[in-house]
Amino acid sequence: MVWPSSIPNKGLIQSFEIILKQKNNQLSQKEKKDKKQLISESAKVELTKPQLEEILFFTPNNYLQLFLNNNCSLYTFLSHKVLYLRNTPLNYVDVSLREIKKKEKTVAIPSELFIQTYYKNHCKLSYKQKEFFETGRLKKTLSKITPKLPTTKTECRTQWKSWQQNINTEHICAITQKIELANKAEVYLNKTPSLSLSERSGINRLRKERNDYLKEFTELQRSYFSNLCNNYDSRAKFCSSYSDQDYWTKISNFEVPKYKVAWKCKQFLKKKSLTKSDINKCIRKFRSDNLSCSRIGARQKSVLYPMPECKEISDALNISRLKNDYHDCPSLINNTGIVNVFRVLAHFGKGKATQAPKDCVFPSFASIYNIYQKNKEEKKWPLQICYKDSISKKDRCYPFVPGNHKSESYAQNNVVSNILFQSKLESQRPSCLVANHGLYNPKRLTYKTGCWIIPESKKCQSYNCPQTVILNGQKVIKLFTKGDLSFNYFKNKYNSKIQSLDKKIIEEYQLKLRPISSLTSARFFLESKPKGIIHGMGCAEDLHPSNFQIKSLGQCTPLPFIVDGYKSNNDKALFSFRSAIDDVHSPRLIQWARVFSAVSRYAEQHPLKTWNLNGLY
Repeated sequence: MVWPSSIPNKGLIQSFEIILKQKNNQLSQKEKKDKKQLISESAKVELTKPQLEEILFFTPNNYLQLFLNNNCSLYTFLSHKVLYLRNTPLNYVDVSLREIKKKEKTVAIPSELFIQTYYKNHCKLSYKQKEFFETGRLKKTLSKITPKLPTTKTECRTQWKSWQQNINTEHICAITQKIELANKAEVYLNKTPSLSLSERSGINRLRKERNDYLKEFTELQRSYFSNLCNNYDSRAKFCSSYSDQDYWTKISNFEVPKYKVAWKCKQFLKKKSLTKSDINKCIRKFRSDNLSCSRIGARQKSVLYPMPECKEISDALNISRLKNDYHDCPSLINNTGIVNVFRVLAHFGKGKATQAPKDCVFPSFASIYNIYQKNKEEKKWPLQICYKDSISKKDRCYPFVPGNHKSESYAQNNVVSNILFQSKLESQRPSCLVANHGLYNPKRLTYKTGCWIIPESKKCQSYNCPQTVILNGQKVIKLFTKGDLSFNYFKNKYNSKIQSLDKKIIEEYQLKLRPISSLTSARFFLESKPKGIIHGMGCAEDLHPSNFQIKSLGQCTPLPFIVDGYKSNNDKALFSFRSAIDDVHSPRLIQWARVFSAVSRYAEQHPLKTWNLNGLY
């Protein structure tokens, strides 16, 4: 409808209200009409002009544009039973009915009957295409028609335009609409316990259809087509999801795994599990407050602070490839070599990551212990936890792997539980947990019951200092440890009997190695090995100059690191980088010059003068 330019805004609103009232009255009158359930096979039907106007009037703008572009799309929606007027399904439609030797007349017939009579004959292409969107075939169809997500405005505009006249659009949008209607109906069902049995049955049928459809979609496809259909009438809105390609957008669009932000988001919101709404809340925060990422997101402040700002993390993640669906805690592990080795193994699918942040210590140590297990050399494992037997006055010691684990018998908490049982301090094996010295507070209700293993000093970790076991608020036994994990990350002696960590993982897990000696070789490796990463050892004073300041000549603090991505920015070579004391979910961007300087200075002081920078794949 075209409104005269002379009508003021108030008149426009009043005119619209009058029309809306008229349409609602027409709907009420229609509900009182007699309805025809059967028509002859030779009868010809088509929607009346008032019925078409009524449908178009109550149709949202996005689908109105679809119906105007392709008349048959309206009948496709009707065939999927997703046309609603005033929140009521269009179960009956007014049609002009023409039968042989009878006058044309207007009658109301079931929408399903109308579709059976009209759709196949007047929308042959749409009718035929519909079979490719039935459950069982939809998954294959989606795999063929889903495009690669646009990364530029030009690509996005071209995609949006191509969908305007695409025969598949009406079918995919009808399914998308059914899914959204089912979601709304489900909410209504949960909020309205007084619904009749027939209403509940109808909603449950709709939910089942939705669930059957959802099994055929990937999350990326669901997000993409929902965006397309909801913004069919607006190119700008459709492209707003793809024009600003920061990493957070990729997470929102399901282009990348949500764990890339989820672990940081859990710490940010202090939640154990996240909804899609929670993740979007974090993304909005990371975009609006660039400094928030530098302060929040790592467990118990167990990493180097400040972390990178949100923009830098997003840019680094855009080129990063490290697989890191876990939350480690470097300062609680207190062994940078073990931290880095675990990250390497986890990337190649060799490390057993935990999904519980409170168990962040155990997986890193277990990654080394598992190598001993693989070679049946558990007896050579150097760490033992001990107590003084009150009767024999002798030390009783047991091998252990630092940290907590629910089931692994060699985990520290389970070894201590076994000690309490064997020393008859407890009639049954209690469930114990290692607690950080700084966090343990006996006044808190949490710590008044249960079994807690507490290091006696803040300055040492649970695997290299005395510990006290507190059972139901009472100190029951003192423990101490023997042995040390004094592994070298890279080889530093020619005839050493102790194998370096990098040698262990390369041999045990059959990884391939390529030396990296220059910017060109680093770039070529990352470009030619899409799953490969670079690990090395350098001076912390060069890698983190703000945190490690040089105070004496030749000062060099060895620090292992991982490089896992490359990009060129204004003739600068930038790499995605994590040192072993960085948050694994907060990569930094670092220039090649700093990496080169760090590795070079470390090589100068290395006993074997070796260059320790290698690609692994």
